Amino acid sequence: DTGAGLKGTLAAVPTEVYAGDPVALNWSVTNAGNAAFAGLPIAVRIIDPATGQELAQVPTTIDLALNQTEQRTQGWGTSDAEIGKNLIAALTAQLSNGTRVTLAQDSFRVVEPPIKLELGVRGHSEARVLALVSCPPGDDTTLPDDPSHGSTNRPAPDRTRDQRRR
Repeated sequence: DTGAGLKGTLAAVPTEVYAGDPVALNWSVTNAGNAAFAGLPIAVRIIDPATGQELAQVPTTIDLALNQTEQRTQGWGTSDAEIGKNLIAALTAQLSNGTRVTLAQDSFRVVEPPIKLELGVRGHSEARVLALVSCPPGDDTTLPDDPSHGSTNRPAPDRTRDQRRR
């Protein structure tokens, strides 16, 4: 088997994935050759292109008749991936002679997840929450332009003077 008739597609979704979230690996393999494949090992390999190191492999096995296409979605969790890394997902088939053929590839980036804060206050209609946020030096000190909070993207007011008058 040469695998000459095997063709593949691969899409990593999303292209920017939050560290710890899974990336969906949507792939298809088509047999446009002249022989059927039974028990064909398929894998999506996650590779760091900077080092060439294989970080993970998501394997499966498929049967492909002539002119048949197999489509799947597999996930890979990014909890062990380094934030800021561009990674490559490569769809491969392992032929009966031991040769590994790359059918398709796509790339994605692991990014820092946003801060999530979920709070619930019960029994206190006047309850308030104070959140302290630290920004790096030189960071903009304006309020976000978010209509749901009534802000207008203007500098945050200095309320220290107003607090002393009360």
